[in-house]
Amino acid sequence: MLAPLLVALLATAAPTASPIPAPPAATPVAQELWRGAKVGMAAKAVQDLFPQGHAPYGEGRNYALPAQDDGAQPIWQMDEQVYGRPAVATFFAKNGGLTSVILKLTGLKAHATLGNMGDARALKTAFSGYYGAPRQCFDSTARGLDQIACTWEGHGLRIGLSYQDFAGSSPFMIISIRPIPAPHKPPPVIFGRRNRRD
Repeated sequence: MLAPLLVALLATAAPTASPIPAPPAATPVAQELWRGAKVGMAAKAVQDLFPQGHAPYGEGRNYALPAQDDGAQPIWQMDEQVYGRPAVATFFAKNGGLTSVILKLTGLKAHATLGNMGDARALKTAFSGYYGAPRQCFDSTARGLDQIACTWEGHGLRIGLSYQDFAGSSPFMIISIRPIPAPHKPPPVIFGRRNRRD
């Protein structure tokens, strides 16, 4: 008899709601890729952010740009400056959301290898000053092929700088900007299962 009465008293005395409200769930902040353009932005939002841009096109405006290796498609393009050097910025999206920005430098001149290489090394220095030492970097002028290939990680981004010029006739330099990918987790090992054929 006492036990049911005690249960009834405790039930009426207990508050129906917690006196301390639970903190609101944190909403993830989208990573900024380039001048306010953030990972996951829809194409319309990118276009509204950069109204001076245009539909993407390839060299000579006569063919479409290809998709990236991960399937991301070009959605918007505009003229840009990278540390005072002219470039074209192309925005790529996959599954309806922005994934990366590629900047192709347009001020490179054929048969001006020393100046082009100087620009590439100046960008390498500028990125190192902002993002820290590169994770990997290759800088070579061997056998008539001038090239720089460096990668930085910082501020949640992976930055790639790639410059190539063979015998001074075909200079090409791009900068890629994308979020640092999540670490790869190998599948768990399942003991007792054999994959070999007997």
